[in-house]
Amino acid sequence: MIREAALSDAGQFISLLHEIQRSGWIIQNVQDPLENEEKMKDYIMSYQRDKGSGIYLYIDNGTAVGYLIITISKNKMKRHCGLLEGGVQKNFRRKGIGDALLKEICHTAEDNNIKKLEVNVMSHNANALKVLYKNGFCKEGEKINSLQVNNRFINEIILGKWISPEKYSSSQ
Repeated sequence: MIREAALSDAGQFISLLHEIQRSGWIIQNVQDPLENEEKMKDYIMSYQRDKGSGIYLYIDNGTAVGYLIITISKNKMKRHCGLLEGGVQKNFRRKGIGDALLKEICHTAEDNNIKKLEVNVMSHNANALKVLYKNGFCKEGEKINSLQVNNRFINEIILGKWISPEKYSSSQ
């Protein structure tokens, strides 16, 4: 089941983020809210207030095992784009959870007049790249050695997807 994160999910969401962060396969922008539940509740509330933005959790037997965050920029020139960040617990990968979360976000984006989704992925994260390509994302670029993980430099793949490609051209 996929649902938007509630304040009562703060503790569970912190645990999920820590679990996924330990894998070292994810570019995680969520840092401060990991410290305690009160900060996480504030973080969740900020997404609840911001139209189009949201934190979506994949719940399996009452436990959050995956998440996808969509952030809409405050910059007027970027308000049409949603930046994605997400992950799935190691034991639940390759079970269609990432695919289901992406489909949910695409529907949400369309409902909120978001025209494009963007995501950055570590170049060695083949599973994430596979599910993103499967869901219509295209490579738009690559940042060379932009990340340093465990004293190793890693490239970042930049991907994008137009929600309704027939409505938009690359010249817009």
